[in-house]
Amino acid sequence: QVFEASNGKEGLEITREKWPDLIITDLIMPEMDGMELCRQLQDDINLNHIPVFMVTVLSNRDYELESIETGVTAYIEKPFDFNVLLARISANLTWQKKLRERYRHHADVETAEIFKNKRDAAFLQNLESFILEKVSQENLSVHDLCRHLGMSRTALYMKLKNMVDLSPQNFIIHTRLKFARKLFVEKNYNVKEVAYLAGFSNPKYFSTSFKKLFGYSPLEFLKSLEA
Repeated sequence: QVFEASNGKEGLEITREKWPDLIITDLIMPEMDGMELCRQLQDDINLNHIPVFMVTVLSNRDYELESIETGVTAYIEKPFDFNVLLARISANLTWQKKLRERYRHHADVETAEIFKNKRDAAFLQNLESFILEKVSQENLSVHDLCRHLGMSRTALYMKLKNMVDLSPQNFIIHTRLKFARKLFVEKNYNVKEVAYLAGFSNPKYFSTSFKKLFGYSPLEFLKSLEA
């Protein structure tokens, strides 16, 4: 599904309305050029995770350097082979998908190791740290996350779905479960103790959620640690 804009200003408005998976922009445009578009995207916490492909007739290393500094994913000089552009887009989308899967299924890997983009890693680490500060509070809500970040509920939902394919509520649960797994490794706690420490009032729901995420129950994990 493709949304078209005649200039950067219109493109920014559409981006704020449609939340695209990626943006392809020219450098030279009326009203707002591609570089200014990228600057405004990078300054917006709601949108700065979206990869940007910039195409241009200008063969200028200064522009290319500036594009990197403003967060452009790829700087492509015209004329170019359209199939090559499609291949680069496809590769980027595939890479994003792998990042999401690795984040969701590799609890023992640090976020910064998965997301090499420092801005994206910092955003997720900030969110994780906030949740972990209040991890034992069962009533921690999506509203609390939004207030902490200064984002709307819709904006946070779209950003997290794009980055890690988790809703804000599931992101809270996911972070709690990663914390619980860490407690099992580092402390001599039983399943009920870990469930409560991780903010789950129902140990049975905790065990079910734990197995759904990691593929093994808390008891099975404890036994594997003893082996």
